[in-house]
This record gives sequence, structure tokens and C-alpha cells, in this order.
Amino acid sequence: MAWEKVVLKINNQDVHGMFNGEQLDIPVCDIKDSIKVNGKVMQVVSSVIDTRDNILKVKLAKASESKGEKSDGKSTEGWNTTNAWYRNL
Repeated sequence: MAWEKVVLKINNQDVHGMFNGEQLDIPVCDIKDSIKVNGKVMQVVSSVIDTRDNILKVKLAKASESKGEKSDGKSTEGWNTTNAWYRNL
């Protein structure tokens, strides 16, 4: 995922940062165990200060995505469509 500009709400202040879907780069500030990124609450996995740029690099847990298509309950195990040996019968 490409980096995108995001706005966070930390201690009732707007903080601007960059987010790539897993890592968040923000100015050094006091954070809690979860952060609201663009209105979506995400859990903090770890954080480290990059002293070269005075940036806080925060690793966030990926949010679970919707599955999209539901299963029909039928097993696909053993079904090989790449070799297509059955076409030569």
C-alpha cells in the first residue's frame, strides 16, 4: 500500500502523519494502546523513535477486512485447475 497523509486525534489535538496500512509516522508525542487513524481505531503493536528525524514510527495491527464472497460449503481440496489433466481425457 502506498503512503498517504492522515490526521490523528491525540490528546484533543490534530496530529498529521503518514500511513502505509501498517506503519504510521508521526511527530514524537505521547500515544496510548490504540490510535484513531482517519476515524478508524487501530491497535498499537509497537513504537520506536527515529532520532535522526525526531519521528515516532508506530506499527499498527492490520484491521480485519471483510471476506467478500461467502463459502458454498463445498471442499476445494484436491481440485487442481492448473494442470488441467482432465481436459485430455
